[in-house]
Amino acid sequence: GRGAEGASGDLVPGGAVAAVLAEGDFQMSAVGTVTDRYGDQVLAFGHPFLGLGPIRVPMAAAEVVTVLSNSYSSFKISNLGKTLGAFEQDRKVGIQGRIGQTAEMTPVTVRIAGVGNQLHTYHSRIADVPLYAPMLIGSSVLSGLESASYTAGAQSVDLEIRLRLRGHGELKVRQSFDGDSAGVDVAGYVLAIAGYLTQNSFEKVSFEEVSVDVTQSPQPRAATLTAARADRAVVYPGDRVGLSLDLVAWRGERFRRSMELTLPVDLPAGRYSLIVGDGSSIDAARLAMAPAPPATFAQALDFLRSLHSRRELVVLGVHGDAGLSVAGEILPRLPASVRSLWSAAGAGAAIPLRVTVAQEHREEVDVPVDGAIRIDLEVRHRGKGPA
Repeated sequence: GRGAEGASGDLVPGGAVAAVLAEGDFQMSAVGTVTDRYGDQVLAFGHPFLGLGPIRVPMAAAEVVTVLSNSYSSFKISNLGKTLGAFEQDRKVGIQGRIGQTAEMTPVTVRIAGVGNQLHTYHSRIADVPLYAPMLIGSSVLSGLESASYTAGAQSVDLEIRLRLRGHGELKVRQSFDGDSAGVDVAGYVLAIAGYLTQNSFEKVSFEEVSVDVTQSPQPRAATLTAARADRAVVYPGDRVGLSLDLVAWRGERFRRSMELTLPVDLPAGRYSLIVGDGSSIDAARLAMAPAPPATFAQALDFLRSLHSRRELVVLGVHGDAGLSVAGEILPRLPASVRSLWSAAGAGAAIPLRVTVAQEHREEVDVPVDGAIRIDLEVRHRGKGPA
């Protein structure tokens, strides 16, 4: 617990002290022994905490209630007192902190809705430790789900993550999950997004605020895409093409959805493929066909912002045409001379591409969708026969 009366006193050698990783509705801390104190300097633990060297983690008084003995690893049941300072060094021989210092923390808000028509909101703050921030954020989400409802069993979950990054504004990502592991998958997805940011090789990332909204449904809702067809097989650049999609609801009936899209006016003659499916599957297909590893942090953010949800139907239009992926950018339809020039610069300078992504069209849907299907069209130019 936090704020226990017996844990509110001063830090003395032999007493308990806590390094606080999370506080509020979700709490996580490491409690150890004060080794010594010199004025406002505190030495504790006698072993590494996280082994990170310079750190900035809140230091709080603590009270050990009891010790649970275990032949493998005993551990303490403790109460936390008030925050007295901050730990600044995490070394092999122990951790060092100072009374009166402060450590910045990141507010995390988790909202769980949909179960019992109630909204549960949980507020916590996590320590500014980039290496462990993804785990702390993911654990906050999992803890909120377990407190508000449940994490296992058949269900459907819609997720929206908003991360406010210092110096880079807000990043918003949405996704949907179905099945027996949907609750755990949500926490894992949040961890993966935060981990992608904190472990990037371009610059250090600091979260100013984290907000996670989770909406649960008691049964899976994903519809399976089983077939797709176009209203005609031969098309011309600039044509408007109608698509008919056949889907099967979860434990339900078949239904049909129509889509329309306008083809690019500069399409070359020949085969043109439309890949239609849920946003997640189309993202995977696009990355496989036209990989463009980010070369800057701005490109990494653009990549995350481009991710689609399974609550979106996405159509990707592609045709065979050589190009290159260079420095995080796609360069389509390049002449052979230019491709040779880039290739001569070194194997790591450019990634050769066999297809060009000519267009993308997306539509919101009421339920998550699973599956992707390819539709092949023949593009002709007016006044000419087949290519």
